[in-house]
Amino acid sequence: MRDDENAAALNGLTRMAALFGRDALLPVVEGLRHELRQALVMPGAADAHRIAGLAGTLGFAAASASWQAVDQGSEDRAAALSESRTALTAINDWLQQKA
Repeated sequence: MRDDENAAALNGLTRMAALFGRDALLPVVEGLRHELRQALVMPGAADAHRIAGLAGTLGFAAASASWQAVDQGSEDRAAALSESRTALTAINDWLQQKA
């Protein structure tokens, strides 16, 4: 994920939190964070379809696209894992922001 995509995802999370409430959004964000962390530890066991969906819903387009490619048979997990690391950084940044 490029820096502009990262910023867009952070802005998207902030907008969604304003619409739905941070407390309502928090379980979904934490769910994606958990899935991404697990994927980094055990890439072969990652649920690519689930990660692609969660990432896309929360605005992490590059991570979503990479995991969708894996779900559709691509063997390029390295790209998905790289995008996952970047998305995790953005998620952690958002979680550290004050409500």
